[in-house]
This record gives sequence, C-alpha cells and structure tokens, in this order.
Amino acid sequence: MACLCRISIGYNALGVYIGLYIDGASTLIPLKIYMGCKVLLFSKISYVIIYTPSVRLLSEFFRDKLGLRIEYLDDSWSEIHLDNFVLAIHKDPNAEPKNTGIVFATTDIHRAVNELRAKKVSVSEVTDLGFGYEAFFKDPYGNQYSIYQPKVQ
Repeated sequence: MACLCRISIGYNALGVYIGLYIDGASTLIPLKIYMGCKVLLFSKISYVIIYTPSVRLLSEFFRDKLGLRIEYLDDSWSEIHLDNFVLAIHKDPNAEPKNTGIVFATTDIHRAVNELRAKKVSVSEVTDLGFGYEAFFKDPYGNQYSIYQPKVQ
C-alpha cells in the first residue's frame, strides 16, 4: 500500500516551518519550526565609510600597507572590496581621527603584526582575549583599527 505524502514549507506568525501532510490529510504534521524567523528588512551591510581629509592618501595606505585592492578611486571617494563587503573612503576636510570599530580578520595575527611593522605601521602588542587574539593599528590620520584572530577550538 502506497503512502501519499506532501511536504509543505511556509511562513506564519511563529516563523518558518517545514511540515508533512500524509495520505491527503488536511492537518499538517510539523517537522520543524524555526521560531522567531522573520523576513528581514535589510539583508546585509553594503559598505562602511571612513571619513578623511585625503581619500588618495588613505587609499594608498590600505593598498600599500595592508595589501588591499582599490576597486575605485577619485579625489572624493574610494572603494575597497572585501569578501561581499565594501570599505569606502569619503572626503571630509573636517574629519577627526577616531576608533573606527573596523576589525580585520586574520588566521595568523603574529604574521600580520610583523608584516605591518615591517611596512612602518605602528601596531600594538598582541593581546590574548581568551577566545581569540587582538592587536590595534592606526592609519596616517590616527584612525584606529583592530586585527582579530579567533582561537582554534
């Protein structure tokens, strides 16, 4: 005897569900409910902007010192593309240095720190956070960035 089954995937007030109807029954047997799933208004962060008096100087720092590729550059705007993310640099003659909150990921923080120091970038000592390692560096305008390496479990 054959069993007629139909799988249903849908969305309701509880979230996204996957269910099963057996032998033409009108009652759904829930297999999995992903609670709290909602359709998001935003799907990702498109870019982060760093404001600076000189777009060219800061773009060259990222290219020459950090080895990042500049995708676009003019006197007022620059874009550096990183794995589905854009770091944008925008001209603002009144920009003040700050902690950007931008964290660069690495798999070898000691190598990254040594390479930056070899390129005359001022970098802090590496700190063991317990769950990973962190160091800080500054661009020519004094904006602070961090480098992070998670600990391997």
